[in-house]
Amino acid sequence: MTLEVLQTGEPVPEGRWMRIGEVAEALGVSVGTARNYFDAGAFRKDKTRRLAHGDRRVRSEEVDRYLRELDEQRGE
Repeated sequence: MTLEVLQTGEPVPEGRWMRIGEVAEALGVSVGTARNYFDAGAFRKDKTRRLAHGDRRVRSEEVDRYLRELDEQRGE
């Protein structure tokens, strides 16, 4: 599976910091669910950051890893 932002259909470059809305879109979940994943530690700490004003960011390769992990769990 290629990581892309569903709204634009554009591939997401590796190493890019993604906003939580983009993460939600790539995972096919709501923004609230993506926030919950972030807060629950679904993404590795060294691949995430919380900005001073509270916004969450996740590295694109980490979102891709998480998508692959979900696919493996589903047997895809």
